[in-house]
Amino acid sequence: MPATAWIGPAIIAALVTGLLGLLRDWLQSRKSSREERKRTALRDERRQKVSAALLAEIAAFEEAFVEQDLQRNSEEISARFAGDPNFKPVLFRQKWDFIYEQLVPDLGLLGPERLVPVVQFYGQLARVSTMIEDMRSDSFGRDLSVERKQAIYADYIGMVLRATQDACAAREALSDVIDKG
Repeated sequence: MPATAWIGPAIIAALVTGLLGLLRDWLQSRKSSREERKRTALRDERRQKVSAALLAEIAAFEEAFVEQDLQRNSEEISARFAGDPNFKPVLFRQKWDFIYEQLVPDLGLLGPERLVPVVQFYGQLARVSTMIEDMRSDSFGRDLSVERKQAIYADYIGMVLRATQDACAAREALSDVIDKG
């Protein structure tokens, strides 16, 4: 059999092999795209769930303080300090960051434009909690002058007011995720 007799079937075999390779690559690409869309959808769903949980926790914080006139409260407590040098305000330990602490591994899903206000809010909450613990200590009521206690309590009120502003910014950033749904 002459050599030219093999050329036609070899070309056809090469074309079929090439077409099968292209078909395989195209099918694999479609499968990868479908898997990527599924991963993106799952990531978006998780981002929405994380945002909704954080929004609920932030709303609970805001609700606790929205009804209070913090400035008037500060003035009343300051007057009580002046009237009784041993006065110590009742400040409850409050755990406003339980959900946040559970979701720390997922916070990266939020993206920096949402993450920054959320972290700022929870950082301010940590500072408020530290201030509360300081004012709950025995030395606060016993060892400090009236003026120093008044100044510390005024700082505490300022920190809570800042936390309410940070809560508003975090809520706005997270609401964007929920609205885009």
